[in-house]
Amino acid sequence: PKLLGGITPVDPYDVNQNFGRISLEHSLYLQDKSKVECKIFDRQAVNDGETLSFGVNITTSSTCSVDYLSATLVWNDPPAMSGCKKCLINDLDLTVTRVNDTSGVVYYPNGLKGPDKTNNAERVIVEGVKDG
Repeated sequence: PKLLGGITPVDPYDVNQNFGRISLEHSLYLQDKSKVECKIFDRQAVNDGETLSFGVNITTSSTCSVDYLSATLVWNDPPAMSGCKKCLINDLDLTVTRVNDTSGVVYYPNGLKGPDKTNNAERVIVEGVKDG
């Protein structure tokens, strides 16, 4: 099964790294290999209480032929204390909204109905996207 961003579990499971094996074909745009396009925002600084917004224009007329949007937010967090119940030091939250959508639907990560307060890897998948 595919996990977050095209990661395939490996055997034996590595409890130290926890990354699995990444499939670049399912994660990045590779000319003549994949059916996805990729836009990366790297090393973005965000201050306490601040919101960063990024726009993505969907186009299926060129190389992208999938009908869903996958947005992933991943960051390194300092180690938490042993035995902690809520271990994130920096709790960033990913949400996706559709521009020009008057329904006000907010898409939350990891299959949740609200912000993810546990993980430092968050992914939102929006099905049925169209050009624009």
